[in-house]
Amino acid sequence: MKKITLLLVMIGIVTMGNAQDLNFETPGTSATFTGFAGAVVSIVNNPVQNVKNPSSKVLQFTIPTGTGGDLWAGAWSSHSVTVSGSGLVRLKAYKPVKSGLIFKLEYASGNDPNNEEISMENSLVDEWETIEYDFSGKDGIVYPTIVIMPDWTSPRSSETVVYIDDIEFFPVVTSVYQEELDDSKVYKSGDKVIYKSTANITEVSVVNIGGSTVLKDTQLNGELNISSLQKGVYLVVLKSGKTSSAFKIVK
Repeated sequence: MKKITLLLVMIGIVTMGNAQDLNFETPGTSATFTGFAGAVVSIVNNPVQNVKNPSSKVLQFTIPTGTGGDLWAGAWSSHSVTVSGSGLVRLKAYKPVKSGLIFKLEYASGNDPNNEEISMENSLVDEWETIEYDFSGKDGIVYPTIVIMPDWTSPRSSETVVYIDDIEFFPVVTSVYQEELDDSKVYKSGDKVIYKSTANITEVSVVNIGGSTVLKDTQLNGELNISSLQKGVYLVVLKSGKTSSAFKIVK
């Protein structure tokens, strides 16, 4: 279990920007994506511009039905990234169906052992949501190519259109809390988080990487059921009065 050292910065969880990040607001300044296996990609107006995604422009994937669009249809880009910091890749997705959304860091073509791809299924349909991928085991590796396969499903009953935006690479997570609780431990056991501390714990919460509190423990009995959470990276925050500690967990 990796313990996060917490720094006094501002109220809430924040992420520090990265020159490797991608958005699609200004034509000609974003990475170029090339479709494969039947996928057609282009930069278009955001079809649902709202508080979840106020961007004007987004990346659109159009994947035909039948043999015109393979299971692995997607796009690649020669956008070089170096895995560092949290190891997280985060993006916004808008999909009409629930299916796998694969993000791949490609070191070399073929079955190179450094290649890494992760599939995450969206939980929302026809709504923007943030999806996270944990590449922390590849720290320090420079990847010259990124690949997105946005609709890993077969067979497709109809043409699928998926929108992607605001790809963040390896954000650094910091928090408001400066002090740490002594002798505090947090670990995951199945769908439960177990926590122990010699301090008098007054509050336990689970915070996602976006900074939102997604669970609170009202029982304070040493364990918290996290079965309702989506797969991803979270911070478990233990509070005792004005002193707090946070621990990274991966579900």
